[in-house]
Amino acid sequence: DKYSSEILRYYICETRAGENINFNWEDVKQKQRNLLVLLNTANYLIQLKNFKGKGKIGVEEKYILSRLNSSILKTTELFESYNFEKTITEVEKLFLDISRVYIKMTRDKSSESPEIVFETLKESYIKAIQMFAPICPLVSEYVWQELKKSGIVKEESVHLSTWPKADKKKINKALEKE
Repeated sequence: DKYSSEILRYYICETRAGENINFNWEDVKQKQRNLLVLLNTANYLIQLKNFKGKGKIGVEEKYILSRLNSSILKTTELFESYNFEKTITEVEKLFLDISRVYIKMTRDKSSESPEIVFETLKESYIKAIQMFAPICPLVSEYVWQELKKSGIVKEESVHLSTWPKADKKKINKALEKE
């Protein structure tokens, strides 16, 4: 009763099919904390929606959009080659970067140029949710419905939305390494 089926699915799916599972409750707790980060990011995105103010795309936006598009390419490749257990790590790194790197870097900027932060966060977060949906379908759908209620997405369900496509022009490996 401590952990939901989503958290256990999220944890178990990182194990390659046919391999023994070295079960660890601390790892399950970490997955739960990661899902809370995902939910808190949705709340932040919803809060930013109502602020107005133009801005210029900065290095922070270029960084997260590069990370996003690199992740889309890698995750798509992993899914297409049936390496499902590796997709989790890739998508997880992306949504943690969105929260722990991008949002942290743009806290001050979000009060000066909320529109550019909102649009960048919206694009990266929605695409991350779309890639996360096969892994955690219930949590992803819950987040999607919250975004739909606030008018951020229009599609009826995350599972009816199209798989995100990478824009290779936005990938900057040098910027990602900094």
